[in-house]
Amino acid sequence: MRVTIQWTVAAVLSIVSIFPIIQSTIQSYADFPERHPCYRECSSDPLKSMTCGYNFTLEYFWVLSKACYECPNITSDCSRFDCIPADGVKRAIAVVNRMMPGPAIRVCQGDTVVVDVKNNLYGEGTAIHWHGIHQKKTPWMDGVPGTTQCPIPAGGIFRYEFEVPLGGSYFWHSHAGFQRGDGIFGSLVVRQPKKNNSLYDFDLPEHELLIWDWLADLSLPVFLSHHHADGDNKPRGVLINGRGFPPGFFKDFGDHETIKTKGKPYVPLYEVRVDQGSSYRVRLISNGVLNCPLAVSIENHTMTVISSDGFDIVVYAGERWDIVIRADQPIGTYWIKFQGLMDCDDRFTSAYQLAVLNYNPVPIGTVPSHNIRNWHEAAPEKYGLQLNPLNTAPGVEGQYITAAELNSAQDDDPEILTKEKADHQFYLSYDFNPIDNLRFHGPHIPIRTVRKGFKLYTPQLNYISHVMPAVPILTQPESMSEMQFCNDKSMKVNCTAEYCECVHLLKVELNSIVEFVMVDRGYTFDANHPFHLHGHAFRVVAMERLNKSTEPHFIKNRDEAGLIPRQTLKAVIKDTVTVPDGGYTIFRFRADNPGFWFYHCHITFHVEVGMGLILQVGNVSEMLSAPKDFPKCGNYLPEVSNPPVYYQENTHSISLENGSNPHHPSYDIMTTTDSSLPSKHSSKPKPSKGKSSASFNLPNFLALVIIMVNFITFMT
Repeated sequence: MRVTIQWTVAAVLSIVSIFPIIQSTIQSYADFPERHPCYRECSSDPLKSMTCGYNFTLEYFWVLSKACYECPNITSDCSRFDCIPADGVKRAIAVVNRMMPGPAIRVCQGDTVVVDVKNNLYGEGTAIHWHGIHQKKTPWMDGVPGTTQCPIPAGGIFRYEFEVPLGGSYFWHSHAGFQRGDGIFGSLVVRQPKKNNSLYDFDLPEHELLIWDWLADLSLPVFLSHHHADGDNKPRGVLINGRGFPPGFFKDFGDHETIKTKGKPYVPLYEVRVDQGSSYRVRLISNGVLNCPLAVSIENHTMTVISSDGFDIVVYAGERWDIVIRADQPIGTYWIKFQGLMDCDDRFTSAYQLAVLNYNPVPIGTVPSHNIRNWHEAAPEKYGLQLNPLNTAPGVEGQYITAAELNSAQDDDPEILTKEKADHQFYLSYDFNPIDNLRFHGPHIPIRTVRKGFKLYTPQLNYISHVMPAVPILTQPESMSEMQFCNDKSMKVNCTAEYCECVHLLKVELNSIVEFVMVDRGYTFDANHPFHLHGHAFRVVAMERLNKSTEPHFIKNRDEAGLIPRQTLKAVIKDTVTVPDGGYTIFRFRADNPGFWFYHCHITFHVEVGMGLILQVGNVSEMLSAPKDFPKCGNYLPEVSNPPVYYQENTHSISLENGSNPHHPSYDIMTTTDSSLPSKHSSKPKPSKGKSSASFNLPNFLALVIIMVNFITFMT
């Protein structure tokens, strides 16, 4: 069966799928990792484990810098050291070791990884998260500023050290601000001893494929323009291992013109090379940044899924994640297609990208003679099975299959699935809420005063915007106050009417079974949100799309009526999952890793404005203590000898009617908001019932009297 793959690029690590790749004429994006002593034949003997060291230097850089000489006009120049060609369009970027993606880490199961991170970013703090590595022995190495560590200051060095006990496809990325989307990320592959009954012939470094949506500028100015002005948040294109055609490349091509006959210069595409008759393990890793899911397919080839998020699974004929591709087609050249969806579809930027699958001995650099000239032609074939469909659940036999319908090859803790009721159950609903987010709309620019297209709708979990603590609560719990924490049970105000912002914290007991019911309310936008849990993997037990919009109480009622069946045997294991718009996804896990763990939407712009929370597993006394010399940070607010005098702004009430949405409260910056239902929106202020619309202003009245007296005196 021919299979295509659809998945949320805006999300995570182990979203996987596709084919072998080989880096042909270009310099290895992993800086020749096969030369690292830790890239070796893996052994099951624990005595042969190694400690593997890497040096990361973070800095701002430039696409097509001086290091690129005449790239792309001279193709060989694109392979020079320190040359980052991207899609051939110049822009600023952030990189590690002047590579994009950054250096790959390839080790064996049981090894210890040591990475010295040198922060040469201009005036910015940073931290590196090891996506999918659970850090059971070293929770302070998870790399989340405000939760597990202080940011690495500009000019500073921080040493990460952790074990990798489980094999699988992972990746590392910055967890500070927008640095991940600008280039600070790379693959982290933990290989295992080869089995005699292997499903594939080759598992090679060249067969890792990192893909992500690509902006026209640094993420920060795009974010600011979108949140404070009229800028959009739509990706310009897509990159595959840092390569791709620029947007509009085929715009002036004729129907039958090929790339070679047209003669346009372009950055060499990423090339996948195979030998006919062999099979290959391919690791597809998503560094998706914004709301740009991708439909991925290979012309004339079938893909078979063998692993997801680092865990083996049992599925039907192929789809995505770590996949096996069999080179069983005639020797030739084939397109690998990536079609952007949601904010990348034909309503917006029509973003798509291509890579090339070449059979040996096809010459290096060969591309198919037929062009994929537009977004529509980049779509998968109409036939075949599609895994992880966008906003479609449950699956349709022979057409779609969702993550919740896959089966895991592992079942080491059956109680997670068989226990009738979890020890802790959390309903977490979310949407883009029309609320006066004080960071963007208030107090002088309430959302109702802003015209359509300029309003900022705030993504929240249970109507709460999460903010990171100023100090890492894992390593400096003594610096935190319970007053800083909140959740929907502890809030004393109506968060549907008032903007709620705090350190959003949920607590569970160590070794308890936890169930998250994620509900996408789906009112404001038809969007897609991939959620990632640090420190744990979970079992996806249910998924369904009910309508274009829904509410958590409706799903809870269905559940209590027994209308939501859960998988009770071998549910797929993941650490990142999407939720259908207007539907739900349910997952379970055993909270067996004590610590403070971040849970969040993996779309950068969403998590940065608060679409996340911290999960506290166990009491502080049950958590491992960080090393005594672990860096500390925090606020500096010493007492002063005399109380300071501050300027108090003489603010005034804003007399406006409520909007048409029930979440638009009455707005008065002198008082708390009113949660009463709104009246019909009008552009003119409406006088209060039973009161005159005129008002008396003494200073203005006296000024008018003086003017009239002067005028009469002048006339006489």
